[in-house]
Amino acid sequence: MVLSHTRLMKPPILIIALMLVLGACGPGEESASHRASKGVLDLSDWDLATQDPIALAGEWEFYWSQLLSPGDIATTDEQPQLRQVPAIWTEYGDSFPVTGYATYRLEVQVVNLPGDGTVYGLLLDGQGSSFRLWVNGELVATDGDVATELAKNVRGGQPQIAFFESRDSILEFVMQISNFSHRNAGFRNPLLLGNPGAINELERGPTIFQWTYLGILLVIALYHYYLFSQRREEGFLLHFANLCLLTAIRMGFTGNNVLVSVFPFLDWEMAVRIEYLTFFLVTPVFAAFMRSLYPEDVHLWFLRASQAIAGVYSIYIILVSTLAATYVVPSYQIVLILESLYFLYFLLRLFRLGRDGRFFIGAATLAGLVGLLSEILFFWGIVPFGEVAPFGMVGFVLVQAVYLTARYAASLRRVEELSVLLERKIHDLKESESKYRTIFEDSKDMIFIADLGGRIEEISPACIELFGYTPEEIKANGIRLNAIGSKEDRSRFARLMSESDSIQDFEFELQHRDGRQIRALMNASTRVDNKGNIIGIQGTVRDISDRVLAQEQRRRADKLELIAATDALTQACTRRYFEDVAEREMARSLRNSSPLSLVMLDIDFFKKVNDTHGHLAGDKVLVALANLCRENIRSTDVFCRFGGEEFIILMPETDLDSAFQKIEELRTRVAARPLVVFNGQDIAITFSAGLASWHSDETLEDLIGRADKSLYQAKQQGRNRSIRSLV
Repeated sequence: MVLSHTRLMKPPILIIALMLVLGACGPGEESASHRASKGVLDLSDWDLATQDPIALAGEWEFYWSQLLSPGDIATTDEQPQLRQVPAIWTEYGDSFPVTGYATYRLEVQVVNLPGDGTVYGLLLDGQGSSFRLWVNGELVATDGDVATELAKNVRGGQPQIAFFESRDSILEFVMQISNFSHRNAGFRNPLLLGNPGAINELERGPTIFQWTYLGILLVIALYHYYLFSQRREEGFLLHFANLCLLTAIRMGFTGNNVLVSVFPFLDWEMAVRIEYLTFFLVTPVFAAFMRSLYPEDVHLWFLRASQAIAGVYSIYIILVSTLAATYVVPSYQIVLILESLYFLYFLLRLFRLGRDGRFFIGAATLAGLVGLLSEILFFWGIVPFGEVAPFGMVGFVLVQAVYLTARYAASLRRVEELSVLLERKIHDLKESESKYRTIFEDSKDMIFIADLGGRIEEISPACIELFGYTPEEIKANGIRLNAIGSKEDRSRFARLMSESDSIQDFEFELQHRDGRQIRALMNASTRVDNKGNIIGIQGTVRDISDRVLAQEQRRRADKLELIAATDALTQACTRRYFEDVAEREMARSLRNSSPLSLVMLDIDFFKKVNDTHGHLAGDKVLVALANLCRENIRSTDVFCRFGGEEFIILMPETDLDSAFQKIEELRTRVAARPLVVFNGQDIAITFSAGLASWHSDETLEDLIGRADKSLYQAKQQGRNRSIRSLV
């Protein structure tokens, strides 16, 4: 399709739409009430969570020709200068050359709750120079090599985001900047401080925008290259494809420099040269495209002149240093303004001669010119939005007849895709509804949905088993959630729901229709609408009566088991329980290669105590000795009444010497004073003990036998003594 034969929308609508897009590309306005003064920025009234990110702009402390770390600044006695940020430092005065280095510092006062760590986000939109940034002494971002002379690795040029956490009410920002490669040196772009989510969006939004339009341009370029390969007689297809490709490349190396992240072999100096080359070449490529459409209206001399000028500039920036290359851009901007005047003459000629497609081409050309001129005026400080030339060229591309045809075809395909997707969604929705209904109908737990007043709106059939009422009866009778359970349970439920938007494992009692009391467990949470307003409660209720009954039965069984394992008089463990524990300890000792000792002790002349003072006094002696033993052994030791006045102590992870020392201390303590007082009379006792250390090849009976033999020896040797088995 030839563009000169295409008639489309009237130009004013398109121009207005494109101008709105171009205006939206500019940066936001700074907050006049939040600017740094004398190196301090007060953000104590700024809410991180709800307010937009804020630029750390205003007066920063400035140390020229010094690369100071936060620690260096803290110890220096030098008074810093105060300079405005953002700005290039050549604007500070003649004493600040383009090449050099400096340190900036700013204190930011924020609000932090005591002990509450706040996570902040930073957006660093490139400084045109290499830099290092510290926050509260921690290095959070770098770009290139910060040095006192030309470094091998200069800045990367891409925007960065950094996150840090602080519990302090003062944030100290220290920025080192060095420049040896660009005419605009210094802290020329502000830092943006905000919550991590907002900072992510600020960085991600322009990136997504650039990738979207870059992808569109590349697709259109490839499409037109393909068309040209099929119809070589249509030369404008080739020139238009070249223009699309050039615009795409320029867009990839401006703004967020998205193509730098895709091609890691591209260093910053190469990226700058590519950016400048696309800037120089856009005019001759655009002129070639227009001449292919209107050969009588774009003069050949203008095409050749624009090509020659662009060629000279391109060769120059390839041969010279990066710093020198940056100085030629302003002069070419003047050339571009003069060329734009020619294009305005060209548009007037189209309208004066009534050329076909003049409205369409006029609107598209104006969009491209507005984008380029706005970028130039931005760098001259005349307009507040810049770097929109690629987007102006996008506006031009979007109005081409082939693209409109492709978009129409894409729209039809999209309709077909949406139809298929809609059918799939309907099928999935039906399937999901069927699954939900199956879960709802078959769940053994009662599922309910209630409004804010507690009136049950939906309830699963499990309510029949739980309440004795059908879902229809519950909804028809207007049974409310706050009628379930006792008054105390309802009060507790209301309190918990007021404190949180969900309740887990809320145990309560409810009454069945037949009068039975049922123990139940509820999990509930609030329901919200799409605006976040609470509209009701939803949850599940489970019958746990059987579980509660089983727990009670288990507790009774445990109590009986404990009674069976404990001697009623002395509260020592029984012989049967001791044997079970001893077997386990022997197995553990064998597994861990740890020592295990056993003590058998017997009260000396206990029969005399019973004969002299009676059996009640004997019982008191047994109880007192048992209590004293428990007080002097470890919690891991096993104390057992073996029979009558005989006791056994099993000591895991204890060798024979340690066990002997422990039992001797106990024996000496018992013999030192009367053990009990009965009917006003002191009763003193002693005991004899036999000790043995377990050998891995013997049984429990063997171990007890050796300890008993040692006990017998202690009795034979006069009692009131401890004997160790050395076998």
